[in-house]
Amino acid sequence: MFNILEDWRVEERLSARYPGCRENFRHLIQKLFGKEKAGDTNPAFSVLNTILLTVRSWSVDAIIPRRESVAKTMERHYPGLRKVLDGILDRMRDSCKDTGDCIRYALELEQAILAWSLEQKSITEPEKEDSGAAQDESVASSNASLDSLEKAVGALSSDELPRGFGESLAERIELDSPKDRQKQLRVAVTGQKRLAELPPGQLSRIERQTAGLGFRLQGLIQAQKWLPAMPGVRGRFSSSLCHKLAVGNPRVFVKNGFRESPGTAVHILLDSSGSMTDSGLMLANAVCYAVGKALQGIPGVNLGITAFPGANRAKRGATVAPVLRHGEKLTARFPEIAYGMTPMAESLWWVMQQMCLLRENRKIILIITDGEPDSIPAAQEAFKQAQKKGFECYGLGIMCSSIATLLPHTSRVIETLPQLAPALFKLLEGALRRNA
Repeated sequence: MFNILEDWRVEERLSARYPGCRENFRHLIQKLFGKEKAGDTNPAFSVLNTILLTVRSWSVDAIIPRRESVAKTMERHYPGLRKVLDGILDRMRDSCKDTGDCIRYALELEQAILAWSLEQKSITEPEKEDSGAAQDESVASSNASLDSLEKAVGALSSDELPRGFGESLAERIELDSPKDRQKQLRVAVTGQKRLAELPPGQLSRIERQTAGLGFRLQGLIQAQKWLPAMPGVRGRFSSSLCHKLAVGNPRVFVKNGFRESPGTAVHILLDSSGSMTDSGLMLANAVCYAVGKALQGIPGVNLGITAFPGANRAKRGATVAPVLRHGEKLTARFPEIAYGMTPMAESLWWVMQQMCLLRENRKIILIITDGEPDSIPAAQEAFKQAQKKGFECYGLGIMCSSIATLLPHTSRVIETLPQLAPALFKLLEGALRRNA
């Protein structure tokens, strides 16, 4: 009973803070409780189900017909009990503010049911002594119903009680989830990874070999940011337009048009799994730093970087490690060692969750990897869903062409750092040009 009351209280609080949840809760409540379930033949269950459906009908009117049907069954076996329960539930609805209140009202419901049951037994005992054989069967049936009610209320095992909202929802999710582990949707969690500063000599070499990348991308955006000079009635006087005055045209001034640079969020997913060799990780870190430095200098671009997997050696699993969160300033700290599996699909889902909260209209995910993901079907499904939701996904293979099987039209492979600028420019030029 506590779970019934607490579920309602928590859902009401969530709906008040996040109004979009209310419609989802209503849909789930109607789906789970709107139809009669098989197996609720025990008369005592009608009492617990009446409490459950009464509470649920406060949020969803469509539950009321089933509530009344169950309540009639309860009244047939336990006449007069509904009035007692409704009084407590009405007070609970008006004054329940926290978990402590839910516990108190659940105990009050329990005590009220037990007290009512004892009262009914005290009434039926004298009737049994005074009745004849014809009424013995009726009295025995009544006592059996009361015993069933007391057993249900005092049950120690939750398995003997009707399932709550959470249990029903968990079962529905379990039934709908794919049986094939390769196709299951799993989201990575945030872990830790040891980061280290790139050596000064390597930084100088990176900046020297990729200097043109930043300038070319910057020039691309700036060329689209400023529009050609347009004649008008305000701005800078243009002597070349003086002839218009002869025909009464006042548009002899010019000004440069201005278009906002594209609001674009870019998130780089850096593979640092165990398949990376030392040279491969060094190149991947260099590529990630070069791309980040080039993009962060462009107005309107919001950059984030995440490495995967993010667990330390003692903690295996689908984890990620944020290297640069959106809005932070880029540093030269990147993964020091490579280890672990390649949870690309789980990492993609994690990144999509983070980027959904960003205000930029355009969202780009760039994956830097040297091999295949742990689950190719799961990665393919993640890319498919990302594209449906408006994310643009691009890949850079580090001395390996496996990324081309996942992103055949939006990926490139590089073997050395000097190849980065032309490969990346071909990838990002179209991405940044569109809708600019």
